Amino acid sequence: MKLLHIQKLYNGLENYFVQIRDDFDVFENKAVEITGCSEYAKDSKRKKKRKAMADESRSQPLTEITGKIDFIRNAYYVIIDTLKCQLSSRRQTYEKISDIYGCIPTLYKTPSSIVIRNTCETLAKYFIDDVENSSLLIDECILFSKLISTDKNVKSVLSMYKYIKTKELECMFPNLEIVMRMYLSTAVSNCSGERAFSVLKRVKSYLRSTMKEERLNALAIFSIEAELVEKLDFNDTINTFAHQKARKRKV
Repeated sequence: MKLLHIQKLYNGLENYFVQIRDDFDVFENKAVEITGCSEYAKDSKRKKKRKAMADESRSQPLTEITGKIDFIRNAYYVIIDTLKCQLSSRRQTYEKISDIYGCIPTLYKTPSSIVIRNTCETLAKYFIDDVENSSLLIDECILFSKLISTDKNVKSVLSMYKYIKTKELECMFPNLEIVMRMYLSTAVSNCSGERAFSVLKRVKSYLRSTMKEERLNALAIFSIEAELVEKLDFNDTINTFAHQKARKRKV
């Protein structure tokens, strides 16, 4: 999935939450159909009467907030607004990453030399240790864009990277190959990373409080890559371990 598609998905989700923010009655009716209960917890509780102060008058009755309004203010709006803010923050992060790579994903469309120059200068600024020189990257991008302009099969970053690999052009475009590899390895979803952090709660329990970092990292990787671990064959590892720990004495 491309970064551009992720930005569009986040925009769509933000607009969706803005739309349903005013559709509480729709969700309330669905909840009543499922549960069969239309009473709010606040309405069923005994109402507390506040004592009037000496300088207050009882001429005007106190306004009471119903259970529905209280739920909308303190639960529904809070959840919707929090989700919208989180989505907006993540969308801005992906937009920033997309701006850094600039026209690299669309080199097959032969962008102008000015656009390529601006993109390469930005990349050289952000990836100082990876990109050798901005001027070299500019030359590589312009040359590569002209090279693949006649190839109709090259229509994405992945196809451009495969073109470099299959033609063995790494020596001609070393900086561009590194930039494309970094772009393709950029995670477009952060849910797997968040799940990885939640794994630590299960791995490093109070029974394993004295665990060293090397073992903790190994157990965390096993838990994160559980699907891959299930397919591995540990018989050779078990036999090797048993052979090394054997305490039999030769008679």
